[in-house]
Amino acid sequence: MAILPSCPGLTVEVLVIGAPLPEYDDISDTPAPPNMLTKYIEAKSGAEFAMKLAFNQDFIYPAGNVLVQIFLDGKRVERTLIRASVLKNLSGHLISGRAAQVDSACVVQRFRFDKLNIVEDPTLPISKDLLEELQSVGAITIKLNYVCNVRPIEPVGVYRGGSALGKIPEKAMKGQSQSHQASLSKPETSTEVTWRDYDVIGIMPFATVNFKYRSIEALRALNIVPCEPTPLPLEERPEEDLNPDELRQLVKKLKERDAAAIKIKKETGAKHERTIDDGDDNEVTVVESRYQKRRRGQEKEVIVLD
Repeated sequence: MAILPSCPGLTVEVLVIGAPLPEYDDISDTPAPPNMLTKYIEAKSGAEFAMKLAFNQDFIYPAGNVLVQIFLDGKRVERTLIRASVLKNLSGHLISGRAAQVDSACVVQRFRFDKLNIVEDPTLPISKDLLEELQSVGAITIKLNYVCNVRPIEPVGVYRGGSALGKIPEKAMKGQSQSHQASLSKPETSTEVTWRDYDVIGIMPFATVNFKYRSIEALRALNIVPCEPTPLPLEERPEEDLNPDELRQLVKKLKERDAAAIKIKKETGAKHERTIDDGDDNEVTVVESRYQKRRRGQEKEVIVLD
């Protein structure tokens, strides 16, 4: 979980299927403000994700109404207000999508990872807008601010479809490590949401957490995640460490090896014939066979001369 040294008591996690994703330290040498933290996480195509925030008893700031702003690939997609009375709720606060209003119904569009559509097409243009947009792709940002004067308002969230990137020329990704983009799913009917307005206290957020998401291959290429070691051959591993499928593979491999060795032995010991042209339009067939030593102790052949 992401823990800001300057903000003890606050934890932020990215969940997939209810489980927090492993986090890896940022490799950038650029110094960050004390109230900002950046971590790397793995993205899998089609996986829906959610953010979980928790304020425990060690949270050093005073209890108050906290505004959570979520940015996907540089675009703000959700604002959630956590009231002071439930700020330190033991179960934390889960944000799994963007709430919106469609007529009189409330819907939610869940967050998800989608693989970038990178193609080798020299005819596709590489615009300045595309290059600028790609700079923000691959990042989830959570910003926290205190707010005051909270008041109810009429629904203002209007449904909008996710603006996913289309085909991206491979040349536009030169020197880039991004592999996925964050998008919004189709709207699903949700429980009723109370819409509120507020006044933000201060200009800068008191905490900012960035999650840079990449494929596992990209994380390994960046040396953020160590490459998997080359597995030992099955025949060099202890039998008790092999599962049933690996044991079957090992038996099959050994049988094939034995069969190949027997075949080679038979071919080596077999007689070979070759034909020699003696120059007189006659062919002489020479039969060759491997010379075998007589075993010790064998009876010597006795030739009787009359």
